[in-house]
Amino acid sequence: MLALLLVQAPVQAPELDLSKANVHELVKVLRHFGDHTWELGREKEPPLGVRAENELRERIRKGAVLDLADWQTILLEKGYLQHRERWPKEEPFAIGLHVPPICAGLSIELAPHTLGWSKARAIDLGGGACMGGGDGGDQVLGALFWTDREVVFDLSVTMLVPGGDRDPRAEGAQTEHLGSIRIPVQAVKTLEEAVPRVVDRELDSRIQRLIAAGVCVVLEREPGMPAHAFARLGLESHPAGVLLALKCVAFEHGQARGSAERSLGASQKAAYLLDLPESVVQSKQSAREWTLKFTGSNAKALRTWYATQYWSGEFEVPLADLIRR
Repeated sequence: MLALLLVQAPVQAPELDLSKANVHELVKVLRHFGDHTWELGREKEPPLGVRAENELRERIRKGAVLDLADWQTILLEKGYLQHRERWPKEEPFAIGLHVPPICAGLSIELAPHTLGWSKARAIDLGGGACMGGGDGGDQVLGALFWTDREVVFDLSVTMLVPGGDRDPRAEGAQTEHLGSIRIPVQAVKTLEEAVPRVVDRELDSRIQRLIAAGVCVVLEREPGMPAHAFARLGLESHPAGVLLALKCVAFEHGQARGSAERSLGASQKAAYLLDLPESVVQSKQSAREWTLKFTGSNAKALRTWYATQYWSGEFEVPLADLIRR
């Protein structure tokens, strides 16, 4: 007896019709924070998240409002509120707060319930300009207690009056006090407990191969300027969730001749390292006397929000192997 087996191809859900979607549905398909690069090729339209932002921006311009659930989605699910669930007790607790690109002029304020803590604010002044409370939106709030298990904020959002001043701090801007936002947190003793080092041997080897394959020494010649030899590091890929905070030291005959520290972000493709004598690319013998040593550290790990671990390995590369002629 012959049995016939039919395999049904998976049915792909139709893409959301943005013109008919409600505000909540638009919020659900917005891009995540940091995912703000895309290429418009021939006969290609922007991705769904970009089109959703444009549609939502137009709805807000016409008077649409976002409720607390929408802002919880934007801040917590889409990552515009960045935080760590484990935080070293001796470090003042901090968050990253950013404004989503849905309104040309928008202010977000988070007022902690914890007594004595500072408020967090982020303000979009329009035209791509954004004001936060620190470097890249990082804001220090206050000291954690060992008993803390969550941080509770009162959320306020200020939007522009349509057709009014572009500065949300101006007179007539409309402020809504929407309710509470909660994030989990636990105080720990050390930074290592908050952001542990990579302990996976296979991942450690992969990172070493990435760095070794990506570093090169080049001689740059600009018109009217002396030749300039420098070491450069580029990565073809970046291990997900891993902070690469690298210290690079140049050694000649075992003596340190220069050093630099660089952190390569998750979307960063390349980093300049350090100057080198021109002779290292002009003379093979000179190049053989030099090495570059790479060491990973947890520098800036705490506020590198994407990092769930950091690379702490080290290795040396002969300079002669790195020269790109």
